[in-house]
Amino acid sequence: MLASDRDVRLDFQRVANHQPPPWPDPSAPRRLHLDFSVTDLSRAEEQLLGLGAALAEQQPGGNRFRVLLDPAGHPFCIVTEDASGTPDEGAQ
Repeated sequence: MLASDRDVRLDFQRVANHQPPPWPDPSAPRRLHLDFSVTDLSRAEEQLLGLGAALAEQQPGGNRFRVLLDPAGHPFCIVTEDASGTPDEGAQ
């Protein structure tokens, strides 16, 4: 469980024989995806890789964010606060 002082709580549980969804496969069912705000993208990536995460092959965010996979294969992103907003509609 992760909890904060702002009434935000995330609970996790193990699932027997879980198979991680392929990413980025649009035909795979969508589950939960988390983005984590970090101060320094490169430093956070290094720390997460040291804790067992893996860098995903597909990196659609350029320098805005990084997609990583947890040890069970679930994708999640790290993003700096400056880049976490929705990009301008005209941006490519």
